[in-house]
Amino acid sequence: LYSATSKRLRDYYGLRSSAAQIIGEQAEQLSERAAKLVARADALEITILAPVDTDYTGRLDRFYEGEPPLLYARGNLQLLHTPCVAMMNSAKPSSESLEYTLALATRLAEAGQTLVAGTESASYNVAGLAAKRAGGSAIIVVHEGLLTALEHRPDREPVPLARFAGEQLDPRRTLLVSPFRLDGRWQKGSGPRRDKLVVALAERIVAVDVKAGGTIERLCQEAMRHDRRVFACQFVDRPTRAECANESLIAAGATPLVADSAGSNVDLVLAAGEPRSTARGLGRSRSAPS
Repeated sequence: LYSATSKRLRDYYGLRSSAAQIIGEQAEQLSERAAKLVARADALEITILAPVDTDYTGRLDRFYEGEPPLLYARGNLQLLHTPCVAMMNSAKPSSESLEYTLALATRLAEAGQTLVAGTESASYNVAGLAAKRAGGSAIIVVHEGLLTALEHRPDREPVPLARFAGEQLDPRRTLLVSPFRLDGRWQKGSGPRRDKLVVALAERIVAVDVKAGGTIERLCQEAMRHDRRVFACQFVDRPTRAECANESLIAAGATPLVADSAGSNVDLVLAAGEPRSTARGLGRSRSAPS
């Protein structure tokens, strides 16, 4: 990149003329800075994954329309190739929704599913806690660059609520992933990018409490378009809120789940290959053995 001509930077890499000019003028300084970042990443055992790498997951290509992101990762890379589930809520889920998220996520972790979550938001905290407490596996999408997140306390459990179940990061059961540049910090627009990667990494998505017109509803719809199995909770003890998107997701093809505090529908989520017509008739399923 740094030795390329200005024409190649524009034609091959698609850079604007002003960007190509800056790289041409500052190639030596930029190259030195990049080398220092890579050295710091190596010291923290951060792996840089390109879409052509063997360890890169094939789940992202269609979701990103043929342009999957560069990933920075630390931990157990094999988790990218395990059965993955994401429990999704919008920004302000009810306490009832979080209770159901915790119950089902715990049962899924006990059943050997890898939970995909972030480090922020109540919903992601609950999913991270479920994985940690159950001794299960988790892929955690970090909301900033991995160098920014790890340099001061690299072995700290990244999900705040999960620290109650163990302070130290378990690299055998956890993979930290970031689509942001190594030294990047949280900024406006990082949230939707993080949420997209969470959903894209999952084979099955459970929409627990999703706001109509929000980012999570859009991502669930996108997941269905890409043939991912999406489930949407139905809360039988409360009226459907006008701003809740769960019923519209079901109408669009999501499999309905009756929400409960015991995670009793875990069998339905695990049987992801069953046709939707069969799934509709199951309602509450029997409990799966832990």
